[in-house]
Amino acid sequence: MATRILLVDDEKDLTDLAGTYLRAKGYDAHACNEPSVALELLQKERFDVVFVDMMMFPMDGLTLLRRLRELPDYGQTPVFVLSAKALSNEERKELLELRIRFMQKPFQPRDLIRRLKEEVPSA
Repeated sequence: MATRILLVDDEKDLTDLAGTYLRAKGYDAHACNEPSVALELLQKERFDVVFVDMMMFPMDGLTLLRRLRELPDYGQTPVFVLSAKALSNEERKELLELRIRFMQKPFQPRDLIRRLKEEVPSA
């Protein structure tokens, strides 16, 4: 069974491109461009890996990540935060506490595969 991936980013072009690339490489990739809709989806469905943009509106990525970690099925799920901005020391500390991996934007779609294979051996 293919690894199920959820991409959450308010930039539709990014989720379309990354999702298409991941599906072409055999992953079961799903995209969501609204954080509140992503949270509803996470409550209904099970994903093996989640990528979340840090800067979204009206719910930012850090808020979504906190809520994701509170869900029963997502306490240990591999999660990556995507960000174009420099993170504060406080944000970095919280990501470490939440066991969230970091990816700097911009990135190439192949970077998603590389990080998946490095951080999630079963992916």
